[in-house]
This record gives sequence, structure tokens and C-alpha cells, in this order.
Amino acid sequence: MSTLTEWARKITMIWRAPDRVKAGISHRAREAKKKLLLQLPDVTHAGNRAVCRKVELDGETHIRKVFSENEEALACMTREIAARELFGERPWMVPIIEQGASHITLALLPEERRLDRVAESLSEQERLEVARQAMHVAFEIFAQGYAHRDFHSRNMFWEDAQLRIVDFEVLQPYLEHDRPAFPESYDLVGTGLDSPFATENMCYQSVDPNSLLNTLRVPLDVSIRQLEDDLRDRLREASLTFKKRGTRHTCRAQRIYNSMELPHFSVSPSEAQRNCALRFRTLGINAVDIEGKRLLDLGSNIGGMLLEAQRLGPRQSIGIEYDAEKIELSRTIAAYNGFNSLEFRQADIDLLEAQDLGEPFDTVFCFAIEAHVKKPERLFRLLAEVTATKLYFEGNSSTAAEAAEASLRAVGFKHVESLGMCDDDFLPENNNRPLLVAIK
Repeated sequence: MSTLTEWARKITMIWRAPDRVKAGISHRAREAKKKLLLQLPDVTHAGNRAVCRKVELDGETHIRKVFSENEEALACMTREIAARELFGERPWMVPIIEQGASHITLALLPEERRLDRVAESLSEQERLEVARQAMHVAFEIFAQGYAHRDFHSRNMFWEDAQLRIVDFEVLQPYLEHDRPAFPESYDLVGTGLDSPFATENMCYQSVDPNSLLNTLRVPLDVSIRQLEDDLRDRLREASLTFKKRGTRHTCRAQRIYNSMELPHFSVSPSEAQRNCALRFRTLGINAVDIEGKRLLDLGSNIGGMLLEAQRLGPRQSIGIEYDAEKIELSRTIAAYNGFNSLEFRQADIDLLEAQDLGEPFDTVFCFAIEAHVKKPERLFRLLAEVTATKLYFEGNSSTAAEAAEASLRAVGFKHVESLGMCDDDFLPENNNRPLLVAIK
């Protein structure tokens, strides 16, 4: 047996030993161990918790990541497996081919395509695209309630115009109801969670040479702006149509449905069909109606009114919308801004029961859905059941204000005031929807 092989055997035994044995090994010895392991055939990486080596399975070369048999290392393996369960078939996720008690086998990515190695050869446009995809990956992880916590170029590969992410050993969830806004999240700015092991708050704008900021030379605000532009495009696409009694109706305005001015995201009135700030003023909605209150929006569309209402500090907010795509985007924008007490649910209002929502809400929004439900009389009864104090109601162009007022009084609202017609739609001909405020 060669000297190198014998030393490697001994060092591997040390590496796989329990923590109590490792505790006496100096940092210098650990580094020497890793260097020797890297000289072994097919070993591609030697870390403090795992060694990666090439293996052949079914005639194909893969990477097997073998974890040290101690609690800390096996917890890292558990996180690797959990990441695949959370993010499944995402194009940026490297799949697990097979797993054992202390190892996982992954699809092989060519080392020469590792981002820290290829970044210098990329054009400015390619680096912008890498940064854009990195923002999407970080946000997808964040939207599920997690941070990668080791988000840097040595854990990324760029191949065939697709970014791939590896090493989920330190994936960690944010505390429930304590997730920050995305621009303030750990993977971007390194705050809000503990820094694991010796990663030193590794994030997009870390001073580390391998951070995305230093590797790509794309400022964080530029990358964030790319992500926000993509979110606006998705909102615009989702706003082009809506479900109407089983069919899909095309909106004439061809704009994002709501404007919104949020702490970390905005849609200007000039690019929206309906001006949310103006709606608030016309309806007379203020902090007295919202601050510390429970708020419900029936027919929330892309969520604009509830999102805008967050600046007034509601205690809890729930939006109900039939269109699943709009619900997904509403949740996305809420998560992006760190609105942890705001929830959106997909439901058919024609089938919704008041008890499905819990106790009645202090303030209820119901905007422009009366003509789109199958049984308007059932809608008015539902509004009475879910409203504890005040309802803001907007009909449709076919809604008669007097009839709506009579229907609201009939189901138990003691005071109903007509505010005339709406004035916030981009298309003047659409400003023909009656507005009412009803109080229990």
C-alpha cells in the first residue's frame, strides 16, 4: 500500500470519527487532512462535514456526498434532503439520484462550470442574467420561509444559460411571523438569522471574494430591480383576464389591476387599471378602520387593496380570490414585503361559508364582484355574517345603488351610505360602479 493511500485511510477514519474524537484535532491538522483527501482518485471536495467523490451508477458518473457520522454532519444531510422535498423539480435544483444512511448521490455538474470559475469569461449581459436568476432562486427559497445561508458563487454552477445551486447543508427556516422583507433577508444582506459554522454571514453583498456582488460585479439594487420588473410582468399577465362564471373574461385595460405603493415594491398609477390610493380616499378608509383591526377582502384579485392597507397597521388580513394564479401572486408580493399577518386563500365565494373564516371581521372589503357571483342574494347574506362593524362595498356597472342599499339593510346593516360612483379606473367608462359604506 502506498504511503499516500495509507495516510488517506487513516485520515478518513479520523474524518468519520465522532465529534468527541475530532475535538482534539487542530485546525492545521484538519486542513492537512482535507488536502490529502483531495489527492485521492475521484475526490472533488473535502469539507469539515462531508467528502464528495465521483461514482458510477448505471453507466453514468455522479457525485456522492458522504457525511461524517456525527450529529452535526447528519443534520446537514437532513437539510440537503429537505431542500429537495421543498423545491422539487425547480430547474436550479440538483436532484438526488439515491441516498443511504450517511450519503446522498447527486447529478454531476462539471467543475469547470462553477460560477466562481466562469464569471470572468461572461459578458455583462450574461452576468446580469446570472444575477437575475440568482435573485429568483433566493426569493423562491425565501418565499417558502427559508434562507440558504451559504449563497455564493462556489455553490453555484452556470451551464447552458441555467443557474444551478448546491450545498443546502445550512438551510434554515425563519421564525414564524418573523420573516423580514426579501430585500432585508439573510441571503441578500446577511442579517436576521445566525451565521452557521465559519460562513461569516455569507450573502449576496458580502465582502468575501466569492460573494455574488464581487463575482458578478452586479450591485444588489440592480439585481433586485430585475426581480421586481419580473414580478410586475407576472402581475400584468395575471391581470389580463379573470374567471367569470366558469369562463375567462378579458380585461380591456390590459394593465396591472391595482396600483400599490409598498415598502419594498410599487406599481405606479400610470401602469395600473385601478388607483388604490385614490380608492382609499374616495371610500374614506383611514387608520381608524384598519389599525389593529381584522380585515377581510372578498374577491381580492391580485391583492392590491389589502396590500395597500398594510401601511395602516391591521392586526390580521385575509383575502379571498377564486383565481389561483392571482392568489399565488398576492402571496408572493406579501412575502416580498414581509407582511407576515397577511394571508390569501383560494376559494369560490358562491360556496364560501362564514364559519370557514372564523370570527366576523372588523372591516370588510367587497369590490366589484356582485355581478360575478351566481347568487347575489347569498353574497349579501354572507357579507352580513362576516362583518362585525363596517363594510366597504362596490358594485358593478350593472348594480343599481338603491337595490344594493336595500339588500344590505335587509340582511342587518343598520346604516348604509351611498358615496356615488367610483372614480379610480384608468378607463373613464368603467367609473360607473356604485360605492356604499355599510355599518352594523
